[in-house]
Amino acid sequence: MNVMLLMIFLITLVISIFYISGKARADSGVLTLYFSWSRNSENIAENVQANTGEAAIKIEPVVAYPLDYNKCLEKAKTELKGNARPEVINDPSVFDGYDKVILIVPNWWSCIPMPVVTLLENGNLTGKSFYLICTHGGGGISKVKSYVSSLLEKKGAKLIESMNVTGDGGWKLPGDIEAWLRKNSLF
Repeated sequence: MNVMLLMIFLITLVISIFYISGKARADSGVLTLYFSWSRNSENIAENVQANTGEAAIKIEPVVAYPLDYNKCLEKAKTELKGNARPEVINDPSVFDGYDKVILIVPNWWSCIPMPVVTLLENGNLTGKSFYLICTHGGGGISKVKSYVSSLLEKKGAKLIESMNVTGDGGWKLPGDIEAWLRKNSLF
């Protein structure tokens, strides 16, 4: 009888330890996903990663965008008007194991780049909380924010907070990012 009680106790203890450690990891895991053509979003992602110490993954289309600014804009505009879903190198399982996702994207034609849409639509986002950082050259964040929020809701996720960054963000950006991450308990 004592052996049986000891076995039950040990099994319960082991299950509890695995549950607690798995829950702690999932609750603390923050994934940073970013799309960058001009390096503005990439610089922000590097800053976020330095603060969180968590993974930062670049969203990459199979076919790269032209290096020429005007050609890149034209391709992005054509994709948006055609509601294209360009293939991405990233596997949709990139979201697995994370409850919180920091999404860093540029404002392209008052929307997000279509490769980002491809990845979001193909990933399992159910129950995930998203935090959006949008870079732009003056177009603002409002239409991007509403587009992302709507897309996430359709996938069972929620946009919690957003941050607006004009251009490269200037010299105050690292402090602004740290304060925003802290305010949202992302590290």
